Amino acid sequence: IAETLAQVGADVIGTNEDIEFNESSQDNALSIPGYTKVAACRGEALWDSEMAYALGGRWLQNAIYIRDETVTKVHSFSKNISDAQVVGEYVRCTAIADLQIKGGKKRNLPIRVAAAHLTGGQYVDHRFLTFEGEKGYEMRQVLLDRPDVLMGDLNSYPDTERAEQCQQAYDPYIDAKDAGQLDQYLGWTLKGTQEAERAGYVRLQNFENTSAYGGAVDHIYLRPDVSLKFSKSFEVLGGNIVGNFEQSDHNLVMAGVIVL
Repeated sequence: IAETLAQVGADVIGTNEDIEFNESSQDNALSIPGYTKVAACRGEALWDSEMAYALGGRWLQNAIYIRDETVTKVHSFSKNISDAQVVGEYVRCTAIADLQIKGGKKRNLPIRVAAAHLTGGQYVDHRFLTFEGEKGYEMRQVLLDRPDVLMGDLNSYPDTERAEQCQQAYDPYIDAKDAGQLDQYLGWTLKGTQEAERAGYVRLQNFENTSAYGGAVDHIYLRPDVSLKFSKSFEVLGGNIVGNFEQSDHNLVMAGVIVL
């Protein structure tokens, strides 16, 4: 994975379900050649059945890496974004970094980047009524820090049509349909993207599959009132480039962002 990310050559890389290792096991952590990890936050505990656990992995994390040649860190921090009364031990978090482009304009203000991973997945989706307001709550917590660029697995679809198309064989969808709760369930699948767009954030217009389970759930957003815009082209890198879901169960979403 590190070699693949290095070859892509992005200035900033955000990861979800990156793994935090024990201090004695740091040699096993993700280390991207030519990049420095500048922010990370601790999310859920890693199950002992996961392969990385035997190597010293203990927690899932979101992280931000910057390319050493092109970007410098000004400041970074992280925070828990979950409502503990709802999620219990299944906490979610966001990693945030203020970054500057090296050799940029004289008035080179830092760009605030956030990597977030909202609640979701099969365990939570089976209990969506219990978690009903949590996804929107987490997004609002992320947006309180006003990131200029927001990226991550939001466990949310771009629209209802895409959600229905991709979830026909997904057990939580089938169970909700059988229980007469399909409209409520489909609303749940959009909570993260809807909340970002309600705040005026502009989404990279990707509708390709980013997950091995189907659907565009990995997103990049730009804050509307800053001097940034997406370039016209972007890529969802899958297939032979990232091992056809052998290296990860998510594809890499890459976009150009123009500083105006």
